[in-house]
Amino acid sequence: SSKAGSGSAGFLFPRQMVKGAGSGRLPLSSGTSIPAVGFGDSYRHGADYDAFVLQNGFDLMDTAQLYGTEQQLGKAIAASGRPRGEIFISDKIYQKKNMGATATRDHVAAVLAKMGMPMGTSGGGGKGGGGYIDTFMIHHNERFLEEGGRDEGEGGAGGGSSGSGSSGGTALLDETWLAMEGLFKEGTLRSLAVSANS
Repeated sequence: SSKAGSGSAGFLFPRQMVKGAGSGRLPLSSGTSIPAVGFGDSYRHGADYDAFVLQNGFDLMDTAQLYGTEQQLGKAIAASGRPRGEIFISDKIYQKKNMGATATRDHVAAVLAKMGMPMGTSGGGGKGGGGYIDTFMIHHNERFLEEGGRDEGEGGAGGGSSGSGSSGGTALLDETWLAMEGLFKEGTLRSLAVSANS
């Protein structure tokens, strides 16, 4: 994995990229706003690199169940020294086994625990605070419908896919979205979306 600072000499940080762009944030229909520039997390980077990125101007960190980087991001946020409220986390749900009415809530709670931000906590940075996700998405929902839901073997870097037809996919997506809406109303998820939908 890359070490913090390696290859950073020519790296263009977002404060330079969005210079003169006002606050550098875009409004969302949920009433919150999203930073105009973000960093897509990767298992190839490691927590040290992610912390370096956070310390050098990125406010939005994008992670996902599919990437297998949620725990790494939690460590990076704690190591960055920045308060949780300054960092915008976008995350995505992918595996069929984590979707549905109860499973979605359990998955979100598990993700927040992995990041060191237990569900129901708020405020400060590091361990024990910031138990919410700024934007939570269903990942590749169109593909999910085509395949009737991804199997339980997917997730993490480089997972394959298999499906059993389109029946059941729509109902599971509906249940998942309704569970996400419930978590939004509670404040655990601050905005909802779909990702990689063509």
